Amino acid sequence: MPGRVGKSWGSPAPKRADFSVQKRKPHAAETAPKVPICRTFSLTDEWAVLARTSDPQLVDSEPRSRRFAWVRSRRMVERRRAGSEQFSERERTPSVAIVATPSPYGAGPFVGRACKLSQCSIVGCSRPSRPFFRGVADCRQRVFPETRYAKKDGVHIAYQVVGEGDLDLLLVSSWFSHVEARWEIPGFAHYLRRLCSFSRLISFDKHGMGLSDPIPLDRLPPLEEWMDDVRAVLDAVGCQRVAVMGGGEGSLMAALFAATYPERVSALVLANATARLAWASDHPWGLTTGAVDAQIGLVEQTWGTGQVYAALNPSVANDANALEGWGRFFRSAASPAVAAAVTRMLFALDIREILPAISAPTLVVHRRENPLVPPEAGRDVALRIPGAKFVEVPGQDYGFAVGDVDVVIDEVEEFLTGSSPRPAGDRVLSTILFTDIVGSTLRAVEVGDERWRELLEAHEALAEREVKNFGGVVADFAGDGLLASFDGPARAVRCAFALRHDLQKLGLDIRAGLHTGEVERRGERVAGIGVHIASRIVSLAEPGEVLVSRTVRDLVPGSGLQFIDRGTHALKGIPDEWQVLAATEAAPVRL
Repeated sequence: MPGRVGKSWGSPAPKRADFSVQKRKPHAAETAPKVPICRTFSLTDEWAVLARTSDPQLVDSEPRSRRFAWVRSRRMVERRRAGSEQFSERERTPSVAIVATPSPYGAGPFVGRACKLSQCSIVGCSRPSRPFFRGVADCRQRVFPETRYAKKDGVHIAYQVVGEGDLDLLLVSSWFSHVEARWEIPGFAHYLRRLCSFSRLISFDKHGMGLSDPIPLDRLPPLEEWMDDVRAVLDAVGCQRVAVMGGGEGSLMAALFAATYPERVSALVLANATARLAWASDHPWGLTTGAVDAQIGLVEQTWGTGQVYAALNPSVANDANALEGWGRFFRSAASPAVAAAVTRMLFALDIREILPAISAPTLVVHRRENPLVPPEAGRDVALRIPGAKFVEVPGQDYGFAVGDVDVVIDEVEEFLTGSSPRPAGDRVLSTILFTDIVGSTLRAVEVGDERWRELLEAHEALAEREVKNFGGVVADFAGDGLLASFDGPARAVRCAFALRHDLQKLGLDIRAGLHTGEVERRGERVAGIGVHIASRIVSLAEPGEVLVSRTVRDLVPGSGLQFIDRGTHALKGIPDEWQVLAATEAAPVRL
């Protein structure tokens, strides 16, 4: 699929200088419609032109995607013919070429537009540069890397793959994104080019953002469902193991993915990260309730004007052109209603208790004067991840696509290209579900052994079906109950609800307990402290009750699930006091 060409978002592009060699009467063919030839490539030459060949044999025998040829500068061709590999630094700088439009004259085998790549600041460079061929025009059109779609349960997730490095790097950017509009912003484009200079960069728009399918405002997906976007994109690309980089609030999703799927993450980078955005007594770096309300109000009232971005990024606060570009970008990424709903959800997230489950080599890099997330929050994240490295760099912005981009990417490149892959261990992050049939002994006496055996068989069949429906794995039927594991807490809670409903039809009542934590997986079996916590929680439940730990509650904001506090309890054999809550099936509140 060719890259997008034509209009940019927002106001039309200003007129550029005409680099035609001489004024002349327009040729008749100039008035005919012209079909742009769209293609974007990375290369290492100082000069390049994307061109179309008029060789009829090539046109007839090759697919359209191959009917293009790179035309390199005479100096580069001569050096390669001489066998010289000594290129200047500028010649080695990875760049992105500009597309050509077909010439109406058919003069020679190559037609196209040229651009001095070392001067380009964005894909589809808007800066005119001297033409490579006589008669070619200036770079007036926008070109983007090819956007493709991955499918996740019928939902389309837009993604791009750029670069040809040996390292596969998945970028989980800040929540509001648009994989094509970002190339229009010079700082953002430079940020992406730096990353793809040493990697094959995979990036995507989350469900509901940018070019991906929209989301209903009355039910935002919980974090675990958004995390499934990552799996869908990696599967579509055919990538089994990848380095993951999370930026800003995107670091929440990146960290959760690394903890849940350690076998797919070779390294983890968290940039300007925090485990929790809102204030708590044991997290004093977060925003207070008043500040959170003010932030959400600012998003609702000024979304798309650049005002929110100016508040978070002082280096561009007085740059009207930059704020206009960022405002256009955010309007392309999400509507004001979606932005406010997602912002509200982000302030409710808390992933502190899952960070110790991350086993990949981890770098936490943080800007020293970040106005939203102070360095103390990033340092706290690094302390919670075993073996994580914390690096503080100069800067006063929240976003990494503004200010000094290179000082950040230098740290990222050194960490990723110098780290050796660590084999995935058997310890993973899972949500454990324990259930127990209420009054099983009395019921067995009441119905007799044969009927009770039939009920247990029906219970196991229903349990296996429902656990599979919700993406879980049955680990064991312990006694008169169930032990199962899930890769997301919201699915596990809803599975408990479904089991309770189905078994009531058989005349059986159950109680359930759930906890999300690190467990040791041995095939389908699970063990470890996370399993013990879930087993202690189920013992506190009343008949028909679904109890969860606070960790489960903190990971599912926006899921529509509601919880009733059941107080704190000392769990047998488990250190500390644990807050326990009852999950309810109440209808989700409309945002």
